[in-house]
Amino acid sequence: MKHPILIQGAMDSELTLLIQATAPHKFEQVGNFRFWKGAVADTPVVICKTGIGVINAAAATALAVQRYSPRCILNQGTAGAHTRALAVGDVIVGEQVCYLSSFSTERSRGEDPLNPWKPAAFQSPEGETISYHANEVMLRAAKAALADEPRVTFGCIGSGDLWTRDPSSLQALHDMHGTLCEEMEAAAVYLTANNLGVPVLSIRVISNNEGTGEPFDPNSALRAQELTLKLLSFLHT
Repeated sequence: MKHPILIQGAMDSELTLLIQATAPHKFEQVGNFRFWKGAVADTPVVICKTGIGVINAAAATALAVQRYSPRCILNQGTAGAHTRALAVGDVIVGEQVCYLSSFSTERSRGEDPLNPWKPAAFQSPEGETISYHANEVMLRAAKAALADEPRVTFGCIGSGDLWTRDPSSLQALHDMHGTLCEEMEAAAVYLTANNLGVPVLSIRVISNNEGTGEPFDPNSALRAQELTLKLLSFLHT
């Protein structure tokens, strides 16, 4: 039997269309992690609900790789924009992922004990951004599959257990690291996949933009799922 493609989403809204596309499928649950085994056309797939956050995503990815031996991983879902140039419905394909959840403080904290927290461990001692990279073969497939799709950008996804809402903070992260958007799972997925030798790629749709005031649109999740299904035929071997 061919090894499946593992497709991930953190929330129900990020998986509805994908689960429908695999019907009929076999549902499996391991602890709190949920999996749907099926196929899209003649491509075997496993849909995985990771849960929200890097810890859940790392555990779900490691478990799925051990259990299903996927030939590659498509991590997809929603993200908030890091730049005013993006609008709800725009799509970012993660050439690389920058981890955003490591912080440090100065020795003197001043009056506010939390105010001095600053990004730390995701930079090298020389101040360079540490990032995790997508698989080159999957990137080429995505560029071919999505060549005729409007509003698709290839670039850097920011990832971590944070929800940044202040527009000036968002712009600072974009200026510092070149991140186009922010979400909560891809860094763990890329790191785990890279460590286990499994090709990986993330597709994220912009669901809100605090800089321009566009509110969260849960329906935007369908866009990432549609493009993920389109990419499947280009990954089929």
